[in-house]
Amino acid sequence: GLITFVPVAQTTGPKVSVPIEQGAFEIAAENGLMPGQFRVEILGLPPGIKAMMAGQVVSHRETDYREIAGQYNSESILYCTLVAEQANTQNFEVQYRR
Repeated sequence: GLITFVPVAQTTGPKVSVPIEQGAFEIAAENGLMPGQFRVEILGLPPGIKAMMAGQVVSHRETDYREIAGQYNSESILYCTLVAEQANTQNFEVQYRR
């Protein structure tokens, strides 16, 4: 999947996206994510997209892909605050569209 941190309120700096692999993500300091408040968007990647990125082909019929509900991506209700000069561990739980 993909996780994106979108600055809100008085937070400066760019929007930053990084891949989620094996249920985890890490944002390196050099990616430019500033301390402050962020809206968090989480997007799952369908197996066909993942396969194309890896140079493979897969049929959607061969998978049980479930789309993440809108309140966690384009209409996200997830927020977090990142603090300077410390490790910021964030865990987010999502639900899937029914």
